[in-house]
Amino acid sequence: MRFKWIHLLLLIVFAFGLVAMPRFLWADTRTKVVFWAALDGEKEAKCAELVEKYNKESKVGTTIEFVNFPSRSALREELEHTQSPPDLALIDTLWQRSLIDRHAIVPAEELMDQMGSMIKVVYKMDTFPKVWMRALYSGKAWTVPVFAESYAITYDKALFTNKGIGKAPQTWQEVVASGRKLTSPKDKQWGFVIPPNLSVEELAEIWVALLEEHGGVLVDPKTRKIVANSKEGKQALQLMVDMIHKHKISPSHETSGAISSAMMLGTPEDVQRMQSRGVAFGVAPWPKSKKRVNNLRVEAIAIMKTTPERQKQAWRFTNWFTEYEVAKDLAFSTYSAPVNKQVWLSPDYLQFLKAQRPWMQVYIDQFQTASVCCDAAEYERMLTILGTHILSALQNKRSPSDALDSAVSEMKGIIARGSDGIRG
Repeated sequence: MRFKWIHLLLLIVFAFGLVAMPRFLWADTRTKVVFWAALDGEKEAKCAELVEKYNKESKVGTTIEFVNFPSRSALREELEHTQSPPDLALIDTLWQRSLIDRHAIVPAEELMDQMGSMIKVVYKMDTFPKVWMRALYSGKAWTVPVFAESYAITYDKALFTNKGIGKAPQTWQEVVASGRKLTSPKDKQWGFVIPPNLSVEELAEIWVALLEEHGGVLVDPKTRKIVANSKEGKQALQLMVDMIHKHKISPSHETSGAISSAMMLGTPEDVQRMQSRGVAFGVAPWPKSKKRVNNLRVEAIAIMKTTPERQKQAWRFTNWFTEYEVAKDLAFSTYSAPVNKQVWLSPDYLQFLKAQRPWMQVYIDQFQTASVCCDAAEYERMLTILGTHILSALQNKRSPSDALDSAVSEMKGIIARGSDGIRG
């Protein structure tokens, strides 16, 4: 009899524990999902605010820990070498291939498919096509775009008026003509500036856009051979070199310190800085040659390879972070063009553009005219090589022709025929 009572008592205690312990230990059992990024200004503040909102509203026992790095290079370095990777990372899509090769991330497309067969279709249809393409590799969506930016002409309206220039240049010939009028060595003012603090990869992406504007391609679509040193490629680089050394409207690329310019290739963040200084500014599309083609850089969320449960929670947050209301909040709160067509076409955002940021439409339009996304497995390495040799030409150390011939020769030495069919 005593044994039965002891047994009953133990069952009661055990049952009570099952009910009470989850409540008691709730704060300690929430899954922590770590999210790495490298944002500054309003983007960092807004993303931190959204993470806090998600944590407060989350009913699935997950807490997002937002870790912001001081620079993209610092984030990239840590992603490449860390022994304790995050669950999520907001990456430049140019880094995607490296992470895929290391089996460090899982395809976002697979997580979309787990939610339903139409989720990927919805994401694809809602994202501007050339933005979406940069999240793909071998036809599969690996990441989810959040931010995208390109360069456009940003200019000082007062300086244009003073020199009798009535409108912003639309072609590179007009950039040179206006730049000559606006350059003033006495005032240490340049007519036109390509940002001098770019990485060699960013410099190469500008050249790639100019290459396509001149009618050239990086990789021949029929032979799959690298043809960066084509006539069109050399014309594109000659244009960049001439603005520095022939027309003398741009500073040398190694120039350091503050630079005063009447026109520059600028992002929406550059426009924000002009606004904060009280400059009467204008924004015009990237200048055209035979046609208009601009650069495009995309930041997207990558889901790191961890455990199925952590990946599930990481995807749950990613899906929330990229849904309509949150994406619209980001567009209103930051100087970033929305990558989602649904946000762009919403009546309140269109009214916001018209009333407060009419110039932003230039950057949105440039999602349509961006350069073609190269599908080469070694694309980032190709840009590094190209940018290094392009820089040598801009520094007047070698001719554009020699620089590109050397770049192609070096690329042929490292790129073997692979699964993507690119030939050296």
